[in-house]
Amino acid sequence: MLGTNDCKMRFGASAKNIASGMEALVRMAISTPVWTATPKVLLISPPPMTPKCFDETSGEEPGSICSEKSCQLAPLYEKAAERLGCAFFDAGVKVQVSGIDGTHMDEIAHFTMATAVMSRIRQLFQPEKEKR
Repeated sequence: MLGTNDCKMRFGASAKNIASGMEALVRMAISTPVWTATPKVLLISPPPMTPKCFDETSGEEPGSICSEKSCQLAPLYEKAAERLGCAFFDAGVKVQVSGIDGTHMDEIAHFTMATAVMSRIRQLFQPEKEKR
């Protein structure tokens, strides 16, 4: 689950740039010549940040800019997952970031996220006849 920090203004990346970078990373991982078979990959889009998101490096609160970018990631990641032939999970459907900084998940969100991802991974590794 990468992409949240890339939404910060200091990196100057658009949501499309961020999704393209994620797609490139997954392509590299899949094509690494160490697998005996094509690996199963679960591409996870991060939960959207809120307008309260804070850039700790600059000390600025970029507000809606990083929030808007982060809201655009899920559909872009989903399309990338389709192109790559891998599974997709939108974390924003299950969890929200903390109201404290508008960027990170709190303890409860981490637990909820871990439970949801565990369930999704179990689905991916279930034998085909059991999926029906």
